[in-house]
Amino acid sequence: MTSKQTMRQEQSAFDNREYIKLIASRGDFIRQSLHNLEAAFALNTALDAGAGIGFFVSILEKAGLQTRALEGRAENVEEARRRYPGIQIEAGDVEDPGIADLGVFDFVLCFGLLYHLENPFRAIRNLKALTGKALLLESMCIPEMEPWAVLREEPNQVDQSLTDVALYSSEGLIVKMLCRAGFSHVYCFDKLPDHEQFCESLERKRRRTVLLATYEPVTLAGVTLLREPAAADDPWLKQNSIPVRIAILMKNFLAKTPRGRYAGVAKRWLQKFPKSGVPLRLPFGAWWIARRGRVDERLLEGNFEISELDFVGKFLQSGMTVLDVGAHHGLYTLLASKRVGRDGRPPARTPSRAWRQRERPAGQRVRALPREADSAVASRQRRNPRNLISAAPRDGEAAPREAGGHGRRSQDRRPSAGPVRSARS
Repeated sequence: MTSKQTMRQEQSAFDNREYIKLIASRGDFIRQSLHNLEAAFALNTALDAGAGIGFFVSILEKAGLQTRALEGRAENVEEARRRYPGIQIEAGDVEDPGIADLGVFDFVLCFGLLYHLENPFRAIRNLKALTGKALLLESMCIPEMEPWAVLREEPNQVDQSLTDVALYSSEGLIVKMLCRAGFSHVYCFDKLPDHEQFCESLERKRRRTVLLATYEPVTLAGVTLLREPAAADDPWLKQNSIPVRIAILMKNFLAKTPRGRYAGVAKRWLQKFPKSGVPLRLPFGAWWIARRGRVDERLLEGNFEISELDFVGKFLQSGMTVLDVGAHHGLYTLLASKRVGRDGRPPARTPSRAWRQRERPAGQRVRALPREADSAVASRQRRNPRNLISAAPRDGEAAPREAGGHGRRSQDRRPSAGPVRSARS
C-alpha cells in the first residue's frame, strides 16, 4: 500500500477542504471566546459535547482546562481517541438523560450538533444539567427570532444525524429553549466566526449562529443580552387581505347586540377623541355622558355594579330626601334623582370640584353641597325619618368597592339597614 493510499484511508468525511475551512474559523472563534470567558468565570473543567472526531478538544486542553469529550457515533469516538489519546472521549447520545452521570463542567462546548437532533430541546436540557457556569453553543438555524422549527430529512452519514430526520430550529427557538431549560441569561455575539455560513449573501440567508448561555450576568465586549422570544398569540390567525379583514370585522360587529355595537363604536370614539364624551342611556332611564375611564367603560358594556344599583333603587321612594356622600361620578345621585321624583330632594356631596362640575348636568334636581353640610343634613335626618342617607366609609374603614364606585358597603359586603328608613315607617 502506497503512502498516498494510507493517507487517503486515514482521512475521514470531515477532512475535506470545506470542513477544514469551517472548522478553522470556528476554532479561532473558540480561542478568542475562551480567553474572555476564563477571565470572567475562572474556568477549570470543560466538556466538548458532540465532539465528532475531536476538532476542538485540543483547543480546550491547550487553554489549560481539564477536558473530556462526548460523541454519539462509535466510529467517530474511535477516530477521536486515535487522534487525541491523552483526552478522555466517551460514547454517548446527548439526547439521553443518562449523560448527566458524566458530572458537571465549568464550561460546555457544543458546536455543530443541535441541528442534527430529533429532540433538540431534550438535548439542551441535558446540556444544562452538565453546565456549571457557561455553555457555548453553535448551530445551524433559521435566522429569525420567531420561535419555530422545521423537520428535515438527513442522509445516513457519519457527519449527519443518528437517525434519518432532524429538527432545524429558528434562532429565536434556540434562545427560547435555552431560557426554558434554566439558563437565566442568553447572549448573542456581535461578531461571528469568519465564514460564509455565518453571514448573509445576495443569494442566501445567514445559516449559523453562536450563543452563550449562563446562570449569571456577564460583562463582555462584543456580546448582547437576548430576551426570551414570545410566540404568536394566535398561530392559526390568517394574514388576510384588507377587504377580507374588513368583512370579518363587520361580521363580528353585526353579531353583537345593539348595546354591544354602540359600546364598541363609543369606545373607539373615545380612544380617538379622549377629551370628548358620548351619551349613554342608563338602565334606570337617565342619560349619562360617558368619557374615558374604567367606570365609564363598564357602564358602556352594561356590567357596572348591576346588583348594587338594583339594591339601592329598591329602597328609594318618591318624595324622599337622599344625601349622597362621596358622590364621585354622581351615578347613584342620578339614580336617586330618577327615583325620588319631582317632590324629592337628592343633594350630593363630593370633595372634588372637577367631579362636582361633571355631576351638575346629570340631573336638574341635583345640588352639590360642601363638606360642611354633612352635619346639618344628618341632624335634619334625625328629625325627619322620611330620608335615606347613602354614605361612603369614614377614614380607616373598609371600602371594598373599586375606586370611582358609589354606595360603598361595609367589609362583609352586606348593606347596613341602620340608616335606611322607608317612607312607609
